[in-house]
Amino acid sequence: MPNAVSASFAVTGYPREVGAGWLEPRLTYLGHLDVSLHIEPIPQQVAAMRLRRQLARLESASRSDAQYGRLQDLGAEAAADDATDLADSLARGHGRLFKVGLYLTIHAPTEPELAAEVERIRALASSLLLDARPATFRALQGWTTGLPLGVDSLGATRTFDTTALAAAFPFTSPDLATEAGETSRVGRAGRDRGVRSDAGQVLRHYKGQEAVERRYQAFKGPLAVTSLYLKSNRRIAALITVICLALLIFCLIERQVRDALAARGAAKVDGLYAGRPAVPTGKLVLDALASIRLIPGTGQSPPTIPQPTDLQLDLLDLLDIDPRDLR
Repeated sequence: MPNAVSASFAVTGYPREVGAGWLEPRLTYLGHLDVSLHIEPIPQQVAAMRLRRQLARLESASRSDAQYGRLQDLGAEAAADDATDLADSLARGHGRLFKVGLYLTIHAPTEPELAAEVERIRALASSLLLDARPATFRALQGWTTGLPLGVDSLGATRTFDTTALAAAFPFTSPDLATEAGETSRVGRAGRDRGVRSDAGQVLRHYKGQEAVERRYQAFKGPLAVTSLYLKSNRRIAALITVICLALLIFCLIERQVRDALAARGAAKVDGLYAGRPAVPTGKLVLDALASIRLIPGTGQSPPTIPQPTDLQLDLLDLLDIDPRDLR
């Protein structure tokens, strides 16, 4: 990449048991580390079928060892107990199975610095009993997997149950209470900026995550239309930049309409959704304006919008666009 290098790793081995927030040491790492967690639910019927097959294999191996007088395989016995517990949990509806891929992308300005960062990350992974394998010959796929696109290009997944997956989320986050009753961020971003927030601000930021995550769906929308083949990293970066700019305009349209509504003392636009009042979103606004036609102007006459609806006129007014003066 321009002025930087990176390396990607896929976590392929995990400890048998994990505690709450076991992924937190990765998220509070001092260097430039991107942690990507891809989660895909496994249908209940498929999960139950796989567990039955696994139990049958383990039971067959255990009986074969007993028949031929071989020593008992303690690992297989533990695996059989775990599979039995999982099958019981699925049958009772207490949990589900998920395909989970955990990937790490390390960034550094130079190759020697990257090599040092890689050694630190591998040591940290070993301390957590995680086996991190480099994405050898698949550096591009590793880099794109770490981007917020929801695309797992490496496909190095393991099966997790609900309890193990929930323990991965860092709800025991790096926010430490101070004597003054405030909260101090000790993560990398917090250390860089010296951020301090009270409990109310922390709660508002935490609740606001959902608004950011909603944008991922809009971000991935253009890529879901058709597959694209790009020859170089520069073109990949250019495409992502264009999509980010489009998403920025999308968000600014929504913000402008909502701010103009607030100035009127209102929160909804009449007739915006199926003829009913609705809180304006970027998608609803663009859908309502999609049928607008623009007649280009000539040297003597300005551009015009023929026969806009009342809803379209209201939205144009909220966007501070005068349909009579489009020059």
